[in-house]
Amino acid sequence: MNLWRNKDEESPEKHSIQEEDSKEVLQTVNELPLKYREVIILYYFEDLSLKEIASALSVKLNTAKARLQRARKKLKPKLEHDGGDQLG
Repeated sequence: MNLWRNKDEESPEKHSIQEEDSKEVLQTVNELPLKYREVIILYYFEDLSLKEIASALSVKLNTAKARLQRARKKLKPKLEHDGGDQLG
């Protein structure tokens, strides 16, 4: 997920579109059940590793990996339907 890019290379129009995309992604993420929402936020928005996420959530590493994978599966059709592949 690359929601934030080099601001020096963006036109105001691109920046506005990216802000709107970011809002849509956040809204879609917020619709997830908590256990999936938290791994998405920690991984993509807080840049934590899976090991750090597992530790922060007091779960096993494989549990954190499975939750991230399931969260991506739930998000993918919603985000692709809205016009793009925003979860790289």
